[in-house]
Amino acid sequence: MFKVPIGTTGGIDGNNLFFIDRSGTGGVGATRDTGVQFSGSFDQVGWELAATNGGDGAADELAISARIAVALTGEGASSAVEGAYGGPDDIGAEASLSFFEDGSVDDGDGVAIDVRAVTNVYSVGVEMIAVGDAVAPALGVGAFDADSSPITFQGTYMLTPDTWELGIRFQDFDNAADTEVIDLGVNRYIDGEGHNAKWSIGYVMAEATAGDADTLQAQLLISL
Repeated sequence: MFKVPIGTTGGIDGNNLFFIDRSGTGGVGATRDTGVQFSGSFDQVGWELAATNGGDGAADELAISARIAVALTGEGASSAVEGAYGGPDDIGAEASLSFFEDGSVDDGDGVAIDVRAVTNVYSVGVEMIAVGDAVAPALGVGAFDADSSPITFQGTYMLTPDTWELGIRFQDFDNAADTEVIDLGVNRYIDGEGHNAKWSIGYVMAEATAGDADTLQAQLLISL
């Protein structure tokens, strides 16, 4: 099984995320399924194409997903890490476009667009997913309303080189509940190990028509 190529942040390993929780839009590309996948690159362009089982499992309908990414400056923005840790001295910017369709449901398609810029001091990014008239849970879209366009904005700043990093994220789920979420985060990287050894503190403020909720998070992550 492998992650479907939809968006960028979904493909980042969980231990390499800046925020403790993955974004809603990033959760789409974090979905794993069985199938075949091809990828390649030329000059400043990289591409991925996958055909997976989709919503009907081993039945005959497939889910197709594809992503193309273009480096706008430098070598682009790393798709392996969220945030500024390990970023280049000079700005690297990248834009990507993804398409997905689950053949097991009518109108179970959509597109994802993201743009990111990274240095070893700061990172900024925006990611939007436009979901079709039907929801395709097998591709991780089940958390969204049909015919919606959830969007995520985020940015981080390295307060102390390779040691303390601050971040903020805003998510608009574009759903009937009018859900909006703001995340504030701080990471303390331990002994130069980066995302392999870090303390993380997060404060999450969620607003919706049914009510508001605030959550304080703390995490110690050690990757072996």
